[in-house]
Amino acid sequence: AVVSTQSGHYGRGPKHYYAGQGAPACTACPKGTATTIRDTMKSGGSQDEEWQKCVADNGDACNAQNFTNRFGVFQVDFMVTDEKTVVECPEDNDPALTAIFACKKEEPGEDAKLEALYLCLNSSNTISFRKLGVRVKEDQITTTDAFSELKTLTSNATHNAVGDVRETATILSLIGEKMTAEERLTKSASKDFAVAIGNLGDTNVHTESVDKMKEYSARLVKNTLNTVEKLEKDDTVYSSPGFSAIKTSKDGVFKDTGTVMFSGSPETGLDHVNDGKPTLGLKTSVDGKNQMLNAKIAMYKKPTFFHDKNTANLPKGERERERE
Repeated sequence: AVVSTQSGHYGRGPKHYYAGQGAPACTACPKGTATTIRDTMKSGGSQDEEWQKCVADNGDACNAQNFTNRFGVFQVDFMVTDEKTVVECPEDNDPALTAIFACKKEEPGEDAKLEALYLCLNSSNTISFRKLGVRVKEDQITTTDAFSELKTLTSNATHNAVGDVRETATILSLIGEKMTAEERLTKSASKDFAVAIGNLGDTNVHTESVDKMKEYSARLVKNTLNTVEKLEKDDTVYSSPGFSAIKTSKDGVFKDTGTVMFSGSPETGLDHVNDGKPTLGLKTSVDGKNQMLNAKIAMYKKPTFFHDKNTANLPKGERERERE
């Protein structure tokens, strides 16, 4: 009979027994480590399925798997405990960028589990971000339509990767270069901008290529603030569930109090409120006197682009510079 063992491997025979195709009876698996079981059975003529079943029955193996995540499709072969497999990142076209899969057992008696470390940067969608950037650069798309497409591209947070953060930063930079000093975004572009940044902020952009993650995130934050400068109207909040932005003016509606009050929440999006109970307030002053400043304000629900000890491995001595 073909049965499923506790380790999830399919093979012929009950646990700790195996049988070749057409064998009249099951044979007990040899005892020992994964390596000795494999070597003993292979030297005796056993097929891969047979020795792999015996090793897996001991919890000393990770079965072959095909799976898909934001970095692409990966195929990992059968591995015994403490073995590793290195696979090139399918969307990066760079041999130095790899995913490392290791079969690990944390405690004696436990089944081994597959652990993955990704140095990958790009998602399967990164090429679409890049193509949008080319169209912006070559004046093949209006700014309003570009932000509409960017909103769509970022809409599936589970598929976004840090490479998409890099390309979005580039797109924002290209749009800024195309606009004159006096030019402003349209109302729909301002709203779509807030949604796109909020979408990316909900993305798990983590990669073991920490320096790249920090570099791309810093570029995005900088270019996001530059885009806030171009929002349709001053003193108006443009918001999404993950991101809110406002450009205040020192001579605008907040000039006397120097305070902007918001209602709502990071989960639903913030909005300016003149009265009622606010959930957040921002106050500025000059020489101790309340006074609104010309300011670009960007507020994120999650610290996705701000890497501290919980979100990135900072080199020793870099804490103060990163905070800055």
